[in-house]
Amino acid sequence: IIYLVLKMLKNNDDKIMKDLKLYLNKVGSKFPASKLAYYYEYLTSYCVKKYNKGDIIYRKKALELYKEMDKMGILVIDNMILDSDFNSVVNIAIAEGNLKFAEEFMEKYKNYIDEDFANSAYGLARAKLFFNRKEFDRMFELLNNVEYKDPLYYINSKFLIARAHIENKNIVSAKY
Repeated sequence: IIYLVLKMLKNNDDKIMKDLKLYLNKVGSKFPASKLAYYYEYLTSYCVKKYNKGDIIYRKKALELYKEMDKMGILVIDNMILDSDFNSVVNIAIAEGNLKFAEEFMEKYKNYIDEDFANSAYGLARAKLFFNRKEFDRMFELLNNVEYKDPLYYINSKFLIARAHIENKNIVSAKY
């Protein structure tokens, strides 16, 4: 596994990614859930790296991997999902236009998010969903309750508010 991961990342090679995924599917049941989740994170990280460089087909591949991880029950380890993982899945699902999965995922995992970030992560995720459904009033209501313990939540909230104002042609509020 380590060899395939290093080759995949060093060579930026999709064939090795497929080989790693096939291998994990073949022997994954032999690993504890936490270990298997860790190995799948290599695959999702590879996809995220690729789509962050502009190859958006990898966003879909990452979503497929997250869906597999969900089915295998390996997104929650020690009764917790990291807020960064929660946000990644929601962001990818929304970007892929799979709002139904995004909403189902949020509701399924909202009680497993690290309690320090649970309210903000869930609130921001719901706000993004409402933004994409053009339900701006509901979005604004949620964003008013986001706690800004992490600067990324603050920045994401402000960008989302600005985008909603721009969508509504309220340029003065967007500049504010």
